[in-house]
Amino acid sequence: MHNNFKGDGHIGLELKQRVWEIARATTMVKYKQAMLDMRETSILAWKWCLERTAKHWSRSHFDVFFHCDILLNNHSESFNHSILEARKKPIIPCLEDIRVVAMVRLANRINSVARWKCKVGPRIENILKKNASWASQYRPLESSNFRFELEGRGVACESGVIAQHSVKLDTMSCSCRRWDLCRLPCGHAIAAIY
Repeated sequence: MHNNFKGDGHIGLELKQRVWEIARATTMVKYKQAMLDMRETSILAWKWCLERTAKHWSRSHFDVFFHCDILLNNHSESFNHSILEARKKPIIPCLEDIRVVAMVRLANRINSVARWKCKVGPRIENILKKNASWASQYRPLESSNFRFELEGRGVACESGVIAQHSVKLDTMSCSCRRWDLCRLPCGHAIAAIY
């Protein structure tokens, strides 16, 4: 998405940071604030963002049903690159080449699992560690069974404003939507759990 943004003439570090703020926003409040920030930075870039359907590129509009918050399509780009030669062949040899590519990719993934130091992959482990480090910034207040209100500064509060979030452990849900989107507990959920 950023390449398309840049290709349409919106270049510069500040615009790049603004467009990623919009894409990474998990709530409508954060999305609207990021859009306002973009508008203040560049009207043309703001209009470019408005012309694109946000449900395709901003986490704030992602459906929580799919439990995926990936903003990049590296998997499909990598797969498409690996089958470039196969696509030029007739259908049966093409499918055979795709089968072999998929088989080798899966075998490589399975072999890499043996090197993991944790029960989850290294990327997930890093995300959980980062979220756990945020947890100490919140104070959980149990409101009922499996329901917590959390208050604290939070990692995104440069202004020092106390942030409040609601966590439902039974439904694995948080008002920040991070837990809902990817099914990895956010810092608020970890604070409520521990």
